[in-house]
Amino acid sequence: EVRTIAARSAVAGGGTQITLTKALAKDHFAGEAYGIRMHAKVGLLTRNIVIQGEAQGEDTVYQTWNTPDKNAPRATASSCGNNVCQQGENSKSCPADCRGPVWEYGAAIVVAGYAEKYTLCSPDGACASGYERVVTGQMTLDSVELAYFGQNNVRPGVLFQNIRDVFKRSTMRNVAMHHGYSQGVTIQASRGVTVQGTVLFRSMLPAFQIIPGALTPGGPGVAPEGIVLTRNVAVSGIYWETHRGASVNGMSSRLKLDPMIGMYHDEGLNSILHGNVAAGSERAGFSGAG
Repeated sequence: EVRTIAARSAVAGGGTQITLTKALAKDHFAGEAYGIRMHAKVGLLTRNIVIQGEAQGEDTVYQTWNTPDKNAPRATASSCGNNVCQQGENSKSCPADCRGPVWEYGAAIVVAGYAEKYTLCSPDGACASGYERVVTGQMTLDSVELAYFGQNNVRPGVLFQNIRDVFKRSTMRNVAMHHGYSQGVTIQASRGVTVQGTVLFRSMLPAFQIIPGALTPGGPGVAPEGIVLTRNVAVSGIYWETHRGASVNGMSSRLKLDPMIGMYHDEGLNSILHGNVAAGSERAGFSGAG
């Protein structure tokens, strides 16, 4: 549930009481049950500094995109453009009626490293290998809000890619990410990245992923190393096959049998995951290789 804080006040004995503009629709338990102390997590989605993508993805009811109207007649060659998503149409065949990927192009931050190889050639055309240099990006992102992030299951909201220099550590702290159109944070073939205290609401699964990748086109896969994810909260993780009618016209019949990808997915070496919370995943909370 997403709500807006109307006011806050101090309470006797310490602590803070908040008043919402609208009552909560569900019960949120806090206490002890079966000998286990449990309580619902609360994440603050707003920050003073906002990086915001195009919000066209929020124009209509979220669950109804790319879903044909069962009461409408089957589509014909001339029906595309009548503002009704009919049986036989989808966002690829008729984007004018069935909204889809083109409407889900949000903000993305990419921090990457790459190698440049130079070749030396003489006036007579003879060439020899020159030198190579490696360029490594670095980012410190703190107390920032990233709204309407990711680009339709193609690019995540934040991508750390091929960062191999351990002396240039990248960090994300106290970041709020919400209403995404792809994965939240992807750390690929990198070293020494830390993500701490980040709140992530509504993303494709996995919300946080640590995965290998090739350093050069066509090269072998390289595992990420020494990645730290600590005290993050991920809420509402959507499996791609169930996202806005992505599996149109009943094309997929094995949704329940597909891999149980988690909100946090780790395929790295010596990764540290500590104190992270996963809630509301359409598949698993945590997953990994091996």
